[in-house]
Amino acid sequence: MNIRMKILNFFLIAGVCFLFSGCHSVEKTESQKKETASPSSDERYNDEQEGITGPGTETVSYGLYEMNGKLLDTSNIGHKDGKKYKKVLSFSHYVSVKGNYSLIILSDFQAIPFKADNKKYSESYTFEMNENTVRKIKLEFEIPHNHSELSLLIIPEAEFQLETKNLDIISGLQEIFTLRYVQNTPNSNQKDYLHPLQTTDELTGEEAFLTSHPQGSEILYKVKSNKKAFLQVFNPHNRPLDYAIIAFSGNKQVKFNKQTVSYISVKKGSTNIYEVNIPQVREKENYQIVLFPSPYKTGKIEEGINNRSYSTLRTLIEP
Repeated sequence: MNIRMKILNFFLIAGVCFLFSGCHSVEKTESQKKETASPSSDERYNDEQEGITGPGTETVSYGLYEMNGKLLDTSNIGHKDGKKYKKVLSFSHYVSVKGNYSLIILSDFQAIPFKADNKKYSESYTFEMNENTVRKIKLEFEIPHNHSELSLLIIPEAEFQLETKNLDIISGLQEIFTLRYVQNTPNSNQKDYLHPLQTTDELTGEEAFLTSHPQGSEILYKVKSNKKAFLQVFNPHNRPLDYAIIAFSGNKQVKFNKQTVSYISVKKGSTNIYEVNIPQVREKENYQIVLFPSPYKTGKIEEGINNRSYSTLRTLIEP
């Protein structure tokens, strides 16, 4: 089973209500009319969990399905129709305020173009959810024949720029909803592992934390273009872990230290510190680093690890 459920925080700021941001126009678009106030009548794609999700629970749940309604697990992306994969993403937004989400699909941690709801091919798809609604999004995409892992990322309010130091709001935007599908095939990609500036058993204890000083524990709310920052990666497990690292500006994948995908390894119970080159921007942009533990790995020992991601608190880059 690979249904994911999250209990969410929501906030009221300066008269603007949002789940991770903004109240939107009450006028529905054609795509919004596909939403329902209760689970879809097409029960083939049903990510509901009785007694856990549903109206009034302040939860989001999501799962990926074959067109015939079979729920996909984490070891196989499933059936291919010719050169293309056709799937359905079920997304349940049982929250009492509207929400805005951006979907991104990664092959071996690099964004690929896809079609959603029969729109044009794009590397991201943004959709709105009204209060207590469910949506079934039809997806179509191609994957390179030698790929080893597919990931779906759903970013809440990807373009919302934080102008506050309210930690409740900032932490509410930290997590990226993630589905990962690891193939039972060896990965042939060349992996050059980054070397840390240092390793310690102290610091914040956050799995992924971006700060302005190597030994710092101060949150990096804002930063100027081309400045240096420092990424702390904490491995809380009792064995060494590898991670794939990527970065996003809003709903667009950007390079992390001049690489689209980087790899690191962290000893058990330790924190590695890496220098980060903040990208140059012409106007304010969000910046968030995402880590995927145990990339390309399968097996019982990886359960609960290879199906998720960790992300830094969102940082605002200023020109």
